[in-house]
Amino acid sequence: MKILWLKDQKVGHEKQVLAILKRLQEKIPKMELIEIDVNISFIKNLLLFLSKIHPSISLKPDVIIGAGTGTHLEMLRIKQKFNNEPKIICVMKPSIFLKQFDLVFAPRHDFNNEIPKNVFVYQGSIVEPKIYDDLDDNILVLIGGENKHFPFSIEKILNQIRFIESNNEFTNKKILIFNSRRTPEKLNTVLKDWSKQSNNLNFMDYQNSVSLSNYMGKSSYTFVTPDSVNMIFESLSSTVPAKSIPGTCGYSFTKLPPFFKIIPSL
Repeated sequence: MKILWLKDQKVGHEKQVLAILKRLQEKIPKMELIEIDVNISFIKNLLLFLSKIHPSISLKPDVIIGAGTGTHLEMLRIKQKFNNEPKIICVMKPSIFLKQFDLVFAPRHDFNNEIPKNVFVYQGSIVEPKIYDDLDDNILVLIGGENKHFPFSIEKILNQIRFIESNNEFTNKKILIFNSRRTPEKLNTVLKDWSKQSNNLNFMDYQNSVSLSNYMGKSSYTFVTPDSVNMIFESLSSTVPAKSIPGTCGYSFTKLPPFFKIIPSL
């Protein structure tokens, strides 16, 4: 079976697809995987799709899989080129033409009403479990950014990091602070300065190609801001104790969106 993976170069999206592909590979040992990066604007892709101008790909896949807005129309264009024969797996709710995708994996909170027949819903995020026998002494702090659900408070996040650093339980342990593409630049600047002045604070900037995957599941403790469902569920996919940083987004837990209620440990 030939599977074509269209990638939008966003780590959070690619991790979810990879988790699905690993399970498929267990069931389909002879699976052939082809990976292609997609770098085309949504508007341009929409015009190409509506005009039935097909992509230059010559290989006919059996299955096309992808996640993120940047991949949706490209998947449909490839299916269109091959007379709609390839099946499409879309990870997360597509931004357009939902009924044209053969199978959609999407979080339950994306649908207020009846769930379409081609959609398989889940709670939270799709993650690959990370279980390690030996843990290190690092403390992970995972920072997201503003989204439509949460007002993001830089001051409250910095106060929480100060509290973590001053906690006696974490004395002499390295505190690794990971940011994301949504983290405000103002916060990044402060964290860079703090890490230069501190013996145990280390700012792990994603822009420097630092991979969180190398540390996730191996630390002795993980703190995460509650704005990112992906980061929360990835933190909970290991045996490492995980806590949401309280008060960082100006919400009490009673006001959080309903899907957060499935995480009692927070």
